[in-house]
Amino acid sequence: MDELIYPAYVDEYSSQEEDQGIEFWERDTVNYFLNRTEQEFPYRVYAMFRTLLYTGIRKGELGALLESDVCKKKGIAD
Repeated sequence: MDELIYPAYVDEYSSQEEDQGIEFWERDTVNYFLNRTEQEFPYRVYAMFRTLLYTGIRKGELGALLESDVCKKKGIAD
């Protein structure tokens, strides 16, 4: 046992393409995306994307939210 050979690790989540350097969306891009989402998808999908974009909540946290977590009077999550 002179040498250990480890299997190659393939990161299936990283992009194979060169990084374009875009780390955020401009305001116009966000507005365009939300307008199209509101027109083409059910309201729940639109609300999900709007929450993701405007609150910075992570997708796991969003998935764990319940309707009872949202304060309907103020329109905010408790």
